[in-house]
Amino acid sequence: MVMKYSMRVFKNGFTLIVFLIGTFFAGGVPTAHAATGNNATGYAWSSNIGWVSMNNCTDPADATTCSGPDYGVTIPTTAPGTITGTMWSSNIGWISFDSAAVDTPDCPPDAGGSCKPAYADWAHPNSDGSVNILGWARACSVFKTGCSGSVKDPLTTGGWDGYISFNDTKTTDSVSWAVKLLPSGTMTGSAWGAEVVGWLDFTGVTYNKSLPTSSLTANPTVVAANGNTMLTITASDIKDQNACTGNFGTIVMKNTSGSNWSGTRIVTVPADTTYNVTCTGSSTGSTSSNADVKVMKANLSSYACASYPPATKAKLTWNVANAKSCVLQKQGSSTNETVDPSSTVAIGGMAYYEAQGTVDKNPTTFTLTCTTAGSGGQTDTASADVAQCSTPQADFSVSVTPNPGPLVAGTDPDTKVATFTVAVNEVNGFNDSVNLAVDASNANLPAGSLVSTISPSGVSYTGSGYPKATFTVSIPASSVPVNWTSGPIKVTGTSTGGIFHSQNVMVTSSTKKKPIFIEF
Repeated sequence: MVMKYSMRVFKNGFTLIVFLIGTFFAGGVPTAHAATGNNATGYAWSSNIGWVSMNNCTDPADATTCSGPDYGVTIPTTAPGTITGTMWSSNIGWISFDSAAVDTPDCPPDAGGSCKPAYADWAHPNSDGSVNILGWARACSVFKTGCSGSVKDPLTTGGWDGYISFNDTKTTDSVSWAVKLLPSGTMTGSAWGAEVVGWLDFTGVTYNKSLPTSSLTANPTVVAANGNTMLTITASDIKDQNACTGNFGTIVMKNTSGSNWSGTRIVTVPADTTYNVTCTGSSTGSTSSNADVKVMKANLSSYACASYPPATKAKLTWNVANAKSCVLQKQGSSTNETVDPSSTVAIGGMAYYEAQGTVDKNPTTFTLTCTTAGSGGQTDTASADVAQCSTPQADFSVSVTPNPGPLVAGTDPDTKVATFTVAVNEVNGFNDSVNLAVDASNANLPAGSLVSTISPSGVSYTGSGYPKATFTVSIPASSVPVNWTSGPIKVTGTSTGGIFHSQNVMVTSSTKKKPIFIEF
């Protein structure tokens, strides 16, 4: 009798609904979902309970439009389309789409024994392109705590179970309803929430606020000047095939599946370029991405002329950018010298090129060929002519003694030491200062070995020559092999003008095994 009376009041007025709000909320408030991850916005309307909010953000793509506690509803745009999240009514509280609230044993008889959480039936679109929403949502206020578990006594809720149906499940009457998703990204139609909610009209609610995404890649990322690269863009939730444009023009996109798109375009790269693309979203916003493409460039030029006499050295300078490997070839020679494009000396440095004989033609052409990384790498070539000098040229040489350097007992009895003297020798009036360095990376020294720095590390011309410098190699005595010679230790002198010379030295050991005496 009480239930009947309460339901009559729900039909005829709003008073008891407001009176029961405190009772509905007494069980606590469930945790709401973060609104920035939801794509439904706007309000549904009920003449019984007023406005029901889909999201605490007016635009989920913009956090500055959000206010209050985070909540919202996510409506997938592909199958299976299960709707998740929470709506908010200032009169009856949270309304949940989650399974824990909806799919419970106390499901209404009209549901056929199972209340499936509401879902967009993308697998069966209507002929006009619209998609029906099927299933249920439920008001959390009917639960004792949160939005799941035991429900309140019917006397407390007026007999209302809190269920809201999005489509007509009863075929024996003349009433029919359905909520639909329209291709325009909005909703239409009403859900039924029994006597408390009544008809809940979703017309005008926006559901397709998915932010577009994009990624732009280039292959290869390093090309020769005016070489080609392929730009590939992958995107989602964009407007159409012409939604993406960049500083290279428009890429015609192809739909690959659902909301996913891709497109390619081959472009010619004249110089280092950052390519960018911007894609317009299917319903809101835009997305941008970029890709860098470097141009490999090899520059080679002669510096003065080949030394004279004799004409044995070609002085060259080169500059290499964005290359994986380079080779330098002398005119008429069948052998190439590898140039390390990552070397701080090779890039922009001046060097004597002396590996392939004399400058026997006047002039002699040298060619630098560099290659980009990857299979089918592109190449760039630069050439320079070197003439024989008509007059002697100022120069210097580096000599290291002794070579090889013998290991001898050091001040520490557990250590063997080789001491080297480095001399800078001026040629034809050379007087620039010279910096000295030692590199033992290829010497294959035993573990625990130490190579000192050259002292002094820089020498200046005194008017009569250059002061000598020294360095030592120390090896643990127990690690010194018998009759052993190390790999090359490279000693380099570089002038302030960028000229450099080097000499390789080695360490040697003639240590013999001590004889074993047996006393009889």
